[in-house]
Amino acid sequence: MKRKVVIRVTLNNGKKNARSKAMQIAVGLQ
Repeated sequence: MKRKVVIRVTLNNGKKNARSKAMQIAVGLQ
């Protein structure tokens, strides 16, 4: 059960990181 929770957290963190990277790229282009 704990492992499943960790996997979910890592997936959520990955999504947040992808968004932050996209935002940084957008700001850099502007």
